[in-house]
This record gives sequence, C-alpha cells and structure tokens, in this order.
Amino acid sequence: MATNIESMRTFLFISALTFSLLLSGNINVASAQSNNTCQYAVVLKFNSIGMGVPNDSLLRNYIDAFKQKNKIKKITACRIGPMGKEGEYWLAFSLKELSKKQKSIFKTELRAVTEQMTDRGNVSYEENEQVNKNDISGRVSAVEVIF
Repeated sequence: MATNIESMRTFLFISALTFSLLLSGNINVASAQSNNTCQYAVVLKFNSIGMGVPNDSLLRNYIDAFKQKNKIKKITACRIGPMGKEGEYWLAFSLKELSKKQKSIFKTELRAVTEQMTDRGNVSYEENEQVNKNDISGRVSAVEVIF
C-alpha cells in the first residue's frame, strides 16, 4: 500500500513539474509575441486617393479644443509611416492620458471629425486596433507625436 502512495506522489510531482514547465514556456512565447504587438484605443489611417492624404488641421483643432475643455496637458499618438507612396500614414492613440469618460467622448467626437476629413483622400477610423511591429518593418518608422 505504501508503494502505491509513493508511486502516486511521484506521479503527481512529475505531472505538476511537467505542467509548470509547459506553462512557463507558453508564457514566454506569449510575452515575446506581445512585445512586438501594441494595442491602441484608436488608429486613424490616412489614405490617399491619387493626390496625397487629407490635411490634419481639423484633427489638430479638435484635439486642441478637447484638451482645453478638459484641462488636459497633452495627448500622445504614435505616427506610423510611410505606409504607401503618397504619404499615407497612421496615427495610433493609446489614450492613456484620458479617463474612461473622456476616452468615450474623445472617440465619439474624433470619429465625427475624421468623417469630415475628405480633401485629397480620406481617414479610416479604427478602434481597439493591434499593430504588430513585425508587419510594419522596412522603411516604415514609428514616432511619438504630442498634441
């Protein structure tokens, strides 16, 4: 009987050890993948239709007004580009500077602003976008922009 209990303990110990080793291996793989992927609350994709991308003055005016109204010092974004031959680029906002309520308002109003940006192209509005650094390699760079 003692032999069966010892065998069971050994089996459980080896099983637990194997499981923990497998689990730690999966965590390392997942963290390596997440190091190359960034999650953004909003990504604006500036697209060209043969004549370059839309002017961003409406966007800048909106962000300045939002900051002033909500007493926010800065809103940061990551400018990713060039994404094409005619100046296409992305503006990726994490919105970490904003409260939950401010994020909701900002996103709703930002969507309306981007719908008006139609000169020389358009702006696609995407929420909860993941950007993989491996997918944007080559001549594409990412630079922080402070509004």
